[in-house]
Amino acid sequence: GDWSSDVCSSDLQKNPEDTKKIPLNEHNELMKRCNPEKNDILYSKNGTIGITRLVDWEEKFSCFVSLCVIKLRHDIMNPNFLINYLIHFMWKFLYFHWSNLLHYHQK
Repeated sequence: GDWSSDVCSSDLQKNPEDTKKIPLNEHNELMKRCNPEKNDILYSKNGTIGITRLVDWEEKFSCFVSLCVIKLRHDIMNPNFLINYLIHFMWKFLYFHWSNLLHYHQK
C-alpha cells in the first residue's frame, strides 16, 4: 500500500502489525538513514532504555530515532546471544546504579 510501519522503542513489545503507519514517501526517506532487516537487533536508546528485540519478520519497516539497529555478521555471532548479553548488562547496570542511589539516600 501507500503506508509502512514505523517502529519506535514503545513498539518493541508489540506485534509489528500493531505499530504506527507512516506514508510511504516518509518511510523511503527514513530508509536512507537506516535499513533494518530480518535478524537485526533493535535496541531502545531513548525513553525506556535497554529493551531489545530480534527482527523476526520479513516486512520492511522504518525506525524512529529512539531505536538503535544492530547489524551482525551472523557467521561470527548469534543474535540471540547478543540479545541475552544486552539484557544481562542492562540489569547489572540498573542494579549498580540503584544500589548506589539507595546507599546514598540512607546516609
